[in-house]
Amino acid sequence: MMMRKGHRYRCQNPECGAEIEVTKESIEGDYPARCCCGAPLKRPYARPAMKVRTVNTPRQPLSQKA
Repeated sequence: MMMRKGHRYRCQNPECGAEIEVTKESIEGDYPARCCCGAPLKRPYARPAMKVRTVNTPRQPLSQKA
């Protein structure tokens, strides 16, 4: 798993709860990143942002098929 600079990772062990921020990119590895407690590290979920569509021209109605 490639760890990119600036990304944050959280320990999946609720008793540990460690969080790291990557300051230098890693090389590609075969295994997922692990915390010092041995639990896997995962990126926290970030909800996708809603995009607002702005259109200068009004929408045309769909033509009806016979």
